[in-house]
Amino acid sequence: MKKWIIIGIIVSFFLAVVFLARTELVMNKVEDLVFKTTNGFVDIGDMKGNLLFCIRVYDLNIGRIATADTIVLRYSPLSLLLHRIKYIEAEKVIINTVPPASGEISNRRADRTAFVFPVDVDRFKIKDLMIRGIPNTDELSLFRIDGTARRVKEGVTTNLYIDGGKWMNVCISEASGVFLYAKGRFALKEMWINTPKSRFLISTSFERGKFNLKLRSSKIALAEFAHLITQDISGYLFCNLDITREEKLSGKGNFIVKDVAYKDYTINKGNVKFSMGDDIIDATFKDLITCGGEVNGVMRINLFPFSYRSRLSILNIDIKKIMGNFETSISGKTSISGDLNEGKIELDLSGSVLGKRIESLKGCVSFGKGLLVEDIILNDRLSLQGRLDDEKIDMSVSTKKFDISPFLPFTGVLNGEVKISGTFKHPILAGSFYIEDFRYKLLQARYISSNLNVERLHKSFFGEIDFAVAHLVVPGSEFNNISGKVFLSDKIVFNVNGEGEDISLSIVGDMYKGDITLDTLIYSTGDVILKNNLPIQLSVRPPSVFVNRCVVAVNRGYFECKGRYNPQDMDLALIGEDISLASLRRDVKGEGSIWLKMNGDIKSPSIQCRQRIVNLTYSGVKIDTTYISAGYTQNLLTIDEASIIIKGERSEIKGYIPINLFPFSFPSEDMNLSVRLENLPPDIWKPLRKYVIVQAGKTNAELSMLGSPLSPRITGYVDLKGLVTRIPLYGVSFSGLNSRIRFLQEKIEIENFAAESAGGKLGLDGYLIISPFSWKQLGLFLDFKGENIPFQLPEGEGVVDMDIALRGTVAHPVVNGNAKIDKALMVISIPSKPSRFLEQEFDLDLTVDMPERVWIRSSLPAPISPIPGIENPIVDLEMGGKVSSIKRGNEIFLTGTMEVKQGYFYYIDRPFEVVEGSFVFDNTPGFDPLVNLKAKSEVIYTILREGEAQLDTTTVYVTLGGRVSELQFSMYSEPELPLESIVIMLSLNAPWGEFDIVNVPDRLVNLLIRGTVLADIEKMLGVDVLWFETSMFGEEKMARITAGKYISPDLYASYTKDLFAPSWSFKTRYRIIRGLSLMGQRTEEDEYNVGMEVEIRY
Repeated sequence: MKKWIIIGIIVSFFLAVVFLARTELVMNKVEDLVFKTTNGFVDIGDMKGNLLFCIRVYDLNIGRIATADTIVLRYSPLSLLLHRIKYIEAEKVIINTVPPASGEISNRRADRTAFVFPVDVDRFKIKDLMIRGIPNTDELSLFRIDGTARRVKEGVTTNLYIDGGKWMNVCISEASGVFLYAKGRFALKEMWINTPKSRFLISTSFERGKFNLKLRSSKIALAEFAHLITQDISGYLFCNLDITREEKLSGKGNFIVKDVAYKDYTINKGNVKFSMGDDIIDATFKDLITCGGEVNGVMRINLFPFSYRSRLSILNIDIKKIMGNFETSISGKTSISGDLNEGKIELDLSGSVLGKRIESLKGCVSFGKGLLVEDIILNDRLSLQGRLDDEKIDMSVSTKKFDISPFLPFTGVLNGEVKISGTFKHPILAGSFYIEDFRYKLLQARYISSNLNVERLHKSFFGEIDFAVAHLVVPGSEFNNISGKVFLSDKIVFNVNGEGEDISLSIVGDMYKGDITLDTLIYSTGDVILKNNLPIQLSVRPPSVFVNRCVVAVNRGYFECKGRYNPQDMDLALIGEDISLASLRRDVKGEGSIWLKMNGDIKSPSIQCRQRIVNLTYSGVKIDTTYISAGYTQNLLTIDEASIIIKGERSEIKGYIPINLFPFSFPSEDMNLSVRLENLPPDIWKPLRKYVIVQAGKTNAELSMLGSPLSPRITGYVDLKGLVTRIPLYGVSFSGLNSRIRFLQEKIEIENFAAESAGGKLGLDGYLIISPFSWKQLGLFLDFKGENIPFQLPEGEGVVDMDIALRGTVAHPVVNGNAKIDKALMVISIPSKPSRFLEQEFDLDLTVDMPERVWIRSSLPAPISPIPGIENPIVDLEMGGKVSSIKRGNEIFLTGTMEVKQGYFYYIDRPFEVVEGSFVFDNTPGFDPLVNLKAKSEVIYTILREGEAQLDTTTVYVTLGGRVSELQFSMYSEPELPLESIVIMLSLNAPWGEFDIVNVPDRLVNLLIRGTVLADIEKMLGVDVLWFETSMFGEEKMARITAGKYISPDLYASYTKDLFAPSWSFKTRYRIIRGLSLMGQRTEEDEYNVGMEVEIRY
């Protein structure tokens, strides 16, 4: 019985304790006990639960350092005895790293230094933690934290895992590490923090304004932190830092930079190291790759008081953004120094702009209260100096033969000096300049000069500007000089006058508050006078320009323009009657009338036009009448009628075609055009006369064009009837050229093509495939067959038989077949290095049977003459053979052999007859064959033997071997003589010791002058022959000079003058056909002769 009573008492006591542990009274007692135990440092708003196992705390406040909305604590009586809590879960926790002022908690007598974290926590979870008061940063927000806590002396240490957060608007993906609080000191140890693009290993501590920060193995994506400095920056930094602040900042670190972009500039890679101590930061930049170049240097910053100094070395930096998108390359050294009040920049640079060399840019600029420019000198030809101070200006720019083309959209050489003085509110501009060799697009002038005297540049201008232009060339016109003046005041008054050989210009007008009046406008081109009868009046009201009155007379016709120009809303009308087209372009003749109406946006205007021109002559084409009636709206050009009448035959175009004007392009919409050409004369081909000259025949066409402009479907035909043509490039003429070119949508067929050429015939068969969007992709399927077609080139003439297939595309043609050249005399020059062919892609496999006579006439590449000062040999060789060519890559490879039939070397003014030789093409690129030549010359002279004069002979041999690009020249004699003796014998026509002393000086003088002075003058003057012959040591003095020039391949002229006599002679030779020439000359005896010259080769 007693046993059950004892058990009942124990159970009753336990139940009572459990019951009492849940009562509000007990909870209040616990709240008061906590408050008193922590000296008021911990304040609990409310508690729920059971004190023996689990409680929920509301509105917890720990010394205003930490607060929480709710905290759940799970424990057992045993764990409490061991100062351990099994589990804590908290929500909406706020931690202030900066302690509150003592007065804020004085009523509770809190002593935060007496606080000791009372228990260990096996596990805790925090939702929504916010840390405030971290120096110089925004609050830190963490979404979820898991960890443990252990007591340390006067504080707590925790192991944390953080899942999500935000700090200074930077998202935190996760973090893990150790957090420590003790004696008012907060610290992070080995804390890994990951953001979406960055990672950090941080160790840091904060205590009463002091801190220490360490970063290790950190990768920083700058785009994530760009908002902190309100700049658009991206790229990556890989860094290690160690920074401490006690009384002053100190530390060190290094950054590896990768693809850091700021605005339009990028640092691709590089290294930056720095150190801090005694409030001084020293930085070193190494191998910073940016703007296409490299930067190295050092910088020092003093924080207290603030100052800076840097020295940079740059290599090939492109500063195109500063230079206005010009391609630049800058190298050199620069230094920058200063403080908060003033500074200085020193430059010593060189480089290039738009590929043009800048030799040097040197100077110094000081800034502070004002700006002092201490002689910035560019290329030693432009100098800038002066001062800007207290709203005063005193700047000057002087130039001397300064090339402005790298910096401005036109070219020229600038000379002069311009000065700006006065104040910012009232600047004064004075000076003069002139530009030599001015060029801008289609304009060019010998020079432009100007004098500036503007006393007021601000708001209302006041001053005077005069200018002059010498030898101005514009399309269709040429002025010897143009001059003018501009008077600046409330009203700007200007006058311009120009004149040329048969052209003149006069403009007088003024401008006042946007109203422009041209009182005089006269433009005369001899037989055409363009002038205004009434003042032309314009009004400028941005963004609009109003044409109030504009009537210009053109001889007996006139122009009249009215309306409003506004890029977004224009309304202009132009009417012209009986207008001489020569007033618009001097190379165009005819008279016309026009009616033009333009409305709407300039980028998509609505245009209506009617135009009629009679007696039109342009590029040699004569047209009786042209008439156009067309409209343009919504990117569609509609041609109601476009017709021309030539010699009573009418041709016309009708339909519509889509066109985008700004920028000009062809859209993919459909078109519909019909073209009819009736018996057009050969004049219509004159614009193509550079490539083909059509002298007779007719052209007819009937075409229909559908599809889009870039992918047309063309049907119809073009007929060529009886055309007589000449192709100047190849010297080939054809007569009786007839063909029908039939268009079958995507295909063009050549039908019934036939042409004759001086007894020869040319046939063409095949078709073309039209490729959409690009004429360069036009497919070629053409076969050429020719018999006995004569040709004439600068290198020679002859006839050719050919059977050639042309395949591929226009962009990449493929040529196969063979050709045989006969009845030809061709002259080929030997190049100094292997010739290079066109860079255009094409394939070639062509075999050429060379004619029996191919002449190689050329001086050999220099330098191969064994005797210094003596010109290289000249070869004149007749050859024949067969050579095939094939193209691989961008090179043409030749294979075959050409044998020397006969020919000569010319060396030291003596002919050497070729006794054997060949040119072997062994599949090498360009004209670079293996050469093997041998030639001889016999020197016959008289010698005294036993008192009697006898004839003797020495044979001199020359050889030429190796490739054309690496020729080897040698010379020897029989009987054998030293090289020097051979040269003397060839020059004097006798061996040393056996010559006639009277003739030696003249021969040596002629040889010396010919081999030195005249060779240079011949190249300088561009003549083909320049010869000097003297006789200074005989009884008759003579010094005769001859200059010769090939005016055309068939016409040669020479002029000879004796310097010691008034006589002169002139000779011409015109080759009629191969081997037959017409001669004409005037002799020194003033006789005139005409004759025929016949050349017979055997």
